[in-house]
Amino acid sequence: MRIPRLVEMLMAGSMAVMPAFANQIQNGSFETGTTTDWTVGSPSEMTISSAAASDGIYSLRLQTADGTIASTTQLIPVQANTDYVFTYDINYSSGSTGEVTAKLTFDGLTLKTVTTNSTDGWTRRQTWFNSRNATQIQLDLYATNNFNGLVYADNFSLATMAPPYAYETWRVDTYKLWAALNAVGDHPEEDKDNDGLNNLYEYAFAGNPTNALNQGTAPTFMQAGNQFVYRSLQRNNDTNLTYRVEVCTNLLSGVWTDAGLVTVTNGTVGDFNDIGYVIPTNGSSLYVRIKSTRPAESLNDGWFELLPSGGTNDHLIIQNTLNKLHKGATLKLVGNFIIRDTLYLPSNFRWILEGSLSLANNARNNLDRVGWVAPGIDARRYTGISEKPGGAGNIDMSGGIYNGNNYSGSNSNTIRFINFVSATNCYFHDMVITNVSDDNFTLGPGCNNNICRNLLSTYSIRGNALTDKGDHNKWFDCIAEYCIGDDGDGWTPKCRHSEFYRCIARRNGGPGFGMYCRVDGASDRGEAIDGNRFYACESYQNWGGCGFSFNIADNSGAGASIRSNYIQAVCYSNQQSGVRFRNALTGTAVAANEVDLFCWGNRGLDGDGNPSTLTGGLGTDNGELYTITGITGSMVSFDNINSDVNIAQASNCTITVYRPTGETAPVLKPGPGSNITTLTNVSAAGPSHPWCVHAYYNATNIP
Repeated sequence: MRIPRLVEMLMAGSMAVMPAFANQIQNGSFETGTTTDWTVGSPSEMTISSAAASDGIYSLRLQTADGTIASTTQLIPVQANTDYVFTYDINYSSGSTGEVTAKLTFDGLTLKTVTTNSTDGWTRRQTWFNSRNATQIQLDLYATNNFNGLVYADNFSLATMAPPYAYETWRVDTYKLWAALNAVGDHPEEDKDNDGLNNLYEYAFAGNPTNALNQGTAPTFMQAGNQFVYRSLQRNNDTNLTYRVEVCTNLLSGVWTDAGLVTVTNGTVGDFNDIGYVIPTNGSSLYVRIKSTRPAESLNDGWFELLPSGGTNDHLIIQNTLNKLHKGATLKLVGNFIIRDTLYLPSNFRWILEGSLSLANNARNNLDRVGWVAPGIDARRYTGISEKPGGAGNIDMSGGIYNGNNYSGSNSNTIRFINFVSATNCYFHDMVITNVSDDNFTLGPGCNNNICRNLLSTYSIRGNALTDKGDHNKWFDCIAEYCIGDDGDGWTPKCRHSEFYRCIARRNGGPGFGMYCRVDGASDRGEAIDGNRFYACESYQNWGGCGFSFNIADNSGAGASIRSNYIQAVCYSNQQSGVRFRNALTGTAVAANEVDLFCWGNRGLDGDGNPSTLTGGLGTDNGELYTITGITGSMVSFDNINSDVNIAQASNCTITVYRPTGETAPVLKPGPGSNITTLTNVSAAGPSHPWCVHAYYNATNIP
């Protein structure tokens, strides 16, 4: 008997099947052969055609060469405060350009779906929404943006809907959580680690999508007594994932059928069951494969366009819209908005600001106090924007200017503008946050697996510009500047296992990156700042502190630690050190941190502006009593006041210091005999030299 094993993973896509409720749109499929029930804006450009249809015989034909087509309209009666699903099919012919927009207008809102040139044939567009106070909705279909070509539209439908389409009832997608934890994105068909197995395969069979050596547990074929058994792992925590064993008697025919085999559960290991399939022994040739599929998720294509009310508080119109959003929707705020009350964001939607959102004068007393509360901890602050209580995920937030309105002093006390407590798997990008009395943008202790990109946070009056108190977050190309209070840190990365790429701190009243190891809101509880990675970051001209300050202060509290961080950075013209490690508390440790630094011109002063022998390029301070150990790495360091490398108050450190030709000799304070410092002259950056040497030779602003 010959039974080769074939394992293949097939991606299955399916168009969403909507509930069969009555269509409120009249003549939505145009099977009357006319435009009855529609008001046609351009009769010569919007016509009925039998040349193409997604269903039936007829569709609506759009064709012009002059760039626009006026609206074809229908007024649709609806029930107030009711959930609806709007769908239609659209087909761009080859060569078409421009955009076709279907717009729903109701209760002061505009909801749009926009389709651009595509060669995919018929495509279904769909969006879910709540009618709010409306009893009538206007539907407009039109073409803009230099439209030139031929498009067909068909099967317009507006129907009431039931769960699972309502926002509140969507289940957590286990695959997306797994993909976020492994940083592979929601791309099941891709092969992240290039091992020949796509991400869905690794998810289905316990593989690691970022490690080519860990391909999971492949199905196996074995003999058990007088039977043959085909064994495979199957996830027990994802009802959306299906496994099916198929058989084929002739590979040339390519006809695979559902085997309908008897199954046996051999046990459970974590999230997986070990399943055996009993193979019949009938003497014929049989080929076996297992097929795992995950249905494609329905997409919400619509986006709301919201305009400011023109009054002194737009909170209500924004929050009411947020409360009625369904999964996958987009809220686009167009204009300059003012809020006096706290906004709460739901999960699973996209927020786009085209304009600004500002706190009203004297808004502080109207804002809710939001933050992390636990025994002995109260880190609540007056907050402008947060997530809904209990946490939120999958928020895509971008665009615009967020203004704390502190120029007049009317909002001068302890306001955090954007303050998330427990946000996960979110994307915050391309935003400016400014003029806030306390902290501009905060990821709290419950925030993890978020991505922040291109955030400019500037002018925090008394607090910090960018804060990460969570874990496993990633920051790209973000800037924290002009925190103008005496202790205003640019960044406060009091986090664990977060990553920072090309991030900048400049011209702040405190440290550029201030890692102060005390839990926010607690008086005696230490913060663990462990496992963070800083790549190609910069910190300069911070007039009140270090470029990077890792600080276990005497009031940090039990549990404080600074371990296994990696700092790759350029630091110059800071008041104190380029990078400093400090430990002033018994029972704690600063250990196993690694640096690759380019430091020059740091002024070597203490917090009061007096000369300090402990500071310079790289400085250590343990009060000659507490543990700092295991700093390793490399540096280019010169012209720092007092010292360029001072590890005198640390032990078991190994630092290689590079001196470029023409620069002054670095001042080294190696300290105890367990420390090793090596001075090496270099004349040019080469492939064998470390990052800090390349940073020096690529720098353009060295005095």
